[in-house]
Amino acid sequence: MISHKGLASALIAATVCATAFSAAAEAARYNPYCHTRMEGRATGQGLFGVGTQNARAFAVADWESKVADRWGPRYASFRYARGVQWDCKKGAILQAKCVVTAMPCRH
Repeated sequence: MISHKGLASALIAATVCATAFSAAAEAARYNPYCHTRMEGRATGQGLFGVGTQNARAFAVADWESKVADRWGPRYASFRYARGVQWDCKKGAILQAKCVVTAMPCRH
């Protein structure tokens, strides 16, 4: 008979495997030379959309830096990223915050 701890461990292992497989499948769907989704985040200052524009540019730079550290320079060009998703919000009066997620792909 399987104990509750054993069953819980098996369920956690199955969930981790399923999540890893689905992330890899998502990357492979776009390009066999893509890796799993990475995130970049930043804030920017400015009026009339300039803050958001700056935050987006800094978020891309953060994404590229993290990708270069993890996968190397051949994957670090945002230009070749797939599945790009943005989440930008206005914060304080002159500040905007942006988070970008995308799959790094080799060029």
